[in-house]
Amino acid sequence: WRLMRHCLPTRTNLHSKNVQCPLDCVHYNSGIENEWQLFLPCKHVQYIWKVSHLWHIIEHRWDNDGSFHDLIFEILSVSTPEIRSRIGTILWCI
Repeated sequence: WRLMRHCLPTRTNLHSKNVQCPLDCVHYNSGIENEWQLFLPCKHVQYIWKVSHLWHIIEHRWDNDGSFHDLIFEILSVSTPEIRSRIGTILWCI
């Protein structure tokens, strides 16, 4: 629910609430830490999507100009209940 309400404590969200912290991803210093960065480009997270057999669904719809929130809603709107359940479980665990 935090993802869908843009309430994840990412560094960009914390910064927008005047919490003083660096914006770089804490794990990789490979860009600004936001929802997109947490759930897609990270090679460790991509591995999780791949072993759960969901990466092909995400990769097919991946648009760097959109938000992760929009991507997930698009995927969920056309997916089977089983796929929606797996995506929800992965998002909860990451």
